[in-house]
Amino acid sequence: MIHATEREGWFDDVPAHINSHWIVERIQVWLEAEALPFMMGVLATVDNNGQPASRTVAIREVTAEGLLFFTQSGSAKVAELSAKPSASFTFMLPHTQRQVTVVGKVQPLDANENSSYWETYDQERRLRFLVYGTKSGQPLEKQQHLDEELTALRARYRDRLPERPSAYVGYRIVPETVKFYQLNAHRLSDAVSVLRTEDEWTLQRYVP
Repeated sequence: MIHATEREGWFDDVPAHINSHWIVERIQVWLEAEALPFMMGVLATVDNNGQPASRTVAIREVTAEGLLFFTQSGSAKVAELSAKPSASFTFMLPHTQRQVTVVGKVQPLDANENSSYWETYDQERRLRFLVYGTKSGQPLEKQQHLDEELTALRARYRDRLPERPSAYVGYRIVPETVKFYQLNAHRLSDAVSVLRTEDEWTLQRYVP
């Protein structure tokens, strides 16, 4: 647990001109303090009918360009992002009693970027994606069918790595608003919002 004294003044050293690198650095510090085994949070989207949906998603990278994640082209979130390319993503950090929410436009990666990240996967991760990635969301009679398909793929690709299927696609959430919240034991909780207006960022404290 982070001590109260380590939290105080966390946003007092704000530079005169905030940029994306400064914001990303703050997000990364919080994620590192939480000591996550991997970066994961809740992605929220909206479909054409205004129906909201949320699900847990792993984030591959947090950079000045945005939050990067990968998924299957046939998934519900891809359909929703194609219709309405905006999303909210929340990192829940229970150990340090913090939360970071990023809201912004969502941009698909191009084929070259998708292929580059696919090349970083080992054999097992590629094979598992081949099993479920090409038929995401489809009805399944028995889990055993997927297990059998994975076994067959292991035999088929025993001596070579499978190439990237077109169903493997990546997206970046480009931040427009970033909200930092931390629960404090010895004083009132902190809530800070950083808002992008054109090419500038402004920071505002608000009541939690």
